[in-house]
Amino acid sequence: MSEKYVRLNERNQWTIDLPWPDGIRKRRVVPSVKTANEISIRFQAARVDGTWAELRRKLDMDQKPQSMTFKEFGSLYLEEYVASYNRAYKVKASRIRILGRRLDGIPIDAL
Repeated sequence: MSEKYVRLNERNQWTIDLPWPDGIRKRRVVPSVKTANEISIRFQAARVDGTWAELRRKLDMDQKPQSMTFKEFGSLYLEEYVASYNRAYKVKASRIRILGRRLDGIPIDAL
């Protein structure tokens, strides 16, 4: 396809622009270009084979995001933010591991 769905916006954030076949257009900011490209490829394939409605439900574009636990947030933070922005990975990983001993199953919303 000749359309480009992934862009780097003026705030240096990766934005994915999804024009769904039913006329709804959603823009979403994602933490890395890898995630944006994966969503774009899945979106293009779903448009071709007709499973785009199911994909939109999976992406939760119309719903509020689910609450996640500290353990899930910690792994997502390390993978998506720390690694992609070349931060001090070892230091942050050890701090998250130490905090995770106490806060492992607690939802982020409760903190």
